[in-house]
Amino acid sequence: MFLEVFFLAMAGVLLFNNLETHSRLQRINRALEDGRPYDFLRDIDLELERPHKGALRELLKLNRSAGLVYIGEFDEALVYLKSVDRDILGKGWFGRQKKFTDALYYNNLLYTLLCARRYSEAVEVWSECAEKIVPRTGHGLLDHCLKGTAATYQYHCGDLPNARECLERLLQEPNIPRLYKAHRLYYLGRIDLYEGRFEQAMDRIEEAAKLAPGGFLAEEPKRLVLGDERIPNPGAGRALPATPAC
Repeated sequence: MFLEVFFLAMAGVLLFNNLETHSRLQRINRALEDGRPYDFLRDIDLELERPHKGALRELLKLNRSAGLVYIGEFDEALVYLKSVDRDILGKGWFGRQKKFTDALYYNNLLYTLLCARRYSEAVEVWSECAEKIVPRTGHGLLDHCLKGTAATYQYHCGDLPNARECLERLLQEPNIPRLYKAHRLYYLGRIDLYEGRFEQAMDRIEEAAKLAPGGFLAEEPKRLVLGDERIPNPGAGRALPATPAC
């Protein structure tokens, strides 16, 4: 699961020059949390027009990619992700947190590549950067999301027993943000649907849709009926190498 938006408020302690900027960006984040992704994207674009420099500007790009993932514009989200200067982003944490920002960046990149069905690029990220996205960062929510992205990877490569086990375990963790719970439920529902548990599948997918208003998950119950779902069936990326259990 993508994690940029959550960290914008926390990053403010280190990156923002004044409380006005910090307060303004917290307000922007609430638009996405409230299911208003187009308001969020508009306000992020306005921030990118301001003369922000350094790590804050790179973090704003990450946040814009999060809004684009939310509405299912995966290819456009990748454009913004790939424009982020990871060295500058890491320097914004006084050089002490590059391991943290690398994990954040590569987690988001891998997740978005999987959603975009760009499996050859996902293989490259996993092969070259796997050590950067091991869920041992010391931050509970980031580790939660790294495990969720590993489960998403397992879903796409068809390792459904491990994907299901990991997703169900993540749902039991306390204080999961609403949007993260939505994605866990959605992928579990898709596994249920693939394996013939239709009633449970639709219950989970419809609950996920309610938890992510205004985004692509909210459209998935109808899209599944029409055969036009944004996320492919489990195993669509069977050429992906297997991952360790999350």
